[in-house]
Amino acid sequence: MQEIQEEKNNRRPRDTAFKQQRLPAWQPILTPRWVVATFFVLGVIFLPIGASLLVASNKVVELTVRYDNNPDCKLGLDDPKYGTECAVTLKITEDIELPVFVYYQLDNFYQNHRRYVKSRSDAQLRGEDPDSLSACEPLEKEGGKTLYPCGLIAHSFFSDLIIAGITPNGQSTEISLVNPDFNFTYADNILSWKKQGISWKSDRDAKFKLSESISNEADTFTTPFLDKFTRIGPEQARINKFLGLNNGSVDESLKIKIPLPTDEDFIVWMRTAGLPTFKKLYRKIEALPSAVDRSKLISGDEITFHIKNYFRVEEFDGKKSIVLSTTSWVGGKNSFLGIAYLVVGSICLFLSVAFLIKHTVSPRKLGDMRYFNWNSNEQRSRQAQ
Repeated sequence: MQEIQEEKNNRRPRDTAFKQQRLPAWQPILTPRWVVATFFVLGVIFLPIGASLLVASNKVVELTVRYDNNPDCKLGLDDPKYGTECAVTLKITEDIELPVFVYYQLDNFYQNHRRYVKSRSDAQLRGEDPDSLSACEPLEKEGGKTLYPCGLIAHSFFSDLIIAGITPNGQSTEISLVNPDFNFTYADNILSWKKQGISWKSDRDAKFKLSESISNEADTFTTPFLDKFTRIGPEQARINKFLGLNNGSVDESLKIKIPLPTDEDFIVWMRTAGLPTFKKLYRKIEALPSAVDRSKLISGDEITFHIKNYFRVEEFDGKKSIVLSTTSWVGGKNSFLGIAYLVVGSICLFLSVAFLIKHTVSPRKLGDMRYFNWNSNEQRSRQAQ
């Protein structure tokens, strides 16, 4: 009985090959031949990949024009005039095959800030009615009403309106067109670009759906121009001022409507960027106007972007730009990955050659007992004699 009790209290694992770590194992021995061969193979693999990535990136055409520094596009700090209209022109410097992608780029905007990233309700965006919107702090409600959508990310939505026209190289255009979102008439061919498909399909299908309590766009709330107050910090007084909480009223000119969660511009914005300088897809140009009888942009064409300016960047020393870009089989223009592969491949080849030379000039016998150093210096010198 005592033996049974002692066996029960014994915490020693069972005497099996697995629990006593007696399973057969293979442990490679890094001989000079294996090390040299491994580095050489890695170099041979990495260098062609890096060259291919770099060539593909260099084939991407990317043109950028900044517009927040345009005098007509500025939003003043003391007396902001939201909805100012301005235009910037981008000249095409080389032939570009369609499709062409239009991005907006923001500089010095930290979408990766911890409080900013957390300020959203994924359940609300999926169309559910969550019990608590505490995750959206500090923008859960306004005037006792639940904000839909809530959170800092949604309420810093990039709201500039952009349309574009093309002036073909060496041609004059007489087409006039009035857009209801703008106050002026265009004297150039308006580009008919696509908004459909600019967001990820997985986001559209699973992550962004309408709430059952929201039947149409008229049911959404208008929100003040806090949407443009993007700096995160202890400035609640200024946030309240933008919300109109100081006097209980909000200037209608300081209000815009946040898009529904199913809007693709909104979906693109909600996928936060990891770096302070980023660009997000705005539209796709898949065909030119019928008056421009060709299927590509040619050197000398001018693209004029007409902008209705809402998004403030002056307060955080930011910049706003429009980027016109093509793509390749690796995506947009990004030479970092190709350079990284080339650098790693070059280092591997260099190390393989260096180890080969060292092993050839002064080879070392595998398992040479002279290199064991538990003996004293005196004993080692005696053995050497």
